[in-house]
Amino acid sequence: MNIDSMIEVLTAYKNGEQIQSKHCDGQWINHPKPAWDFYECEYRVKPKPLEMWVNLYGESNWSTFKTQREAEIIANQHSDHKRTIHMVEVDE
Repeated sequence: MNIDSMIEVLTAYKNGEQIQSKHCDGQWINHPKPAWDFYECEYRVKPKPLEMWVNLYGESNWSTFKTQREAEIIANQHSDHKRTIHMVEVDE
């Protein structure tokens, strides 16, 4: 990690964000209290889960949107709008 990356992850930790380190198998592991060994470990701020809204139209048409407001605006322009689904990625 370069110094800018170190500062970024330390600042995020100070601000209460979840920190992860890379395990030897390549998986990212959550660390509530990181050891901060920047020579041996790679750290990152835990990515936010993907969130989107999906408008369903007719029998099999759909569109995705980054915000609920955007989904609502487009839904109101379509007479065949069936429903809007809010989807959030699950971290297992």
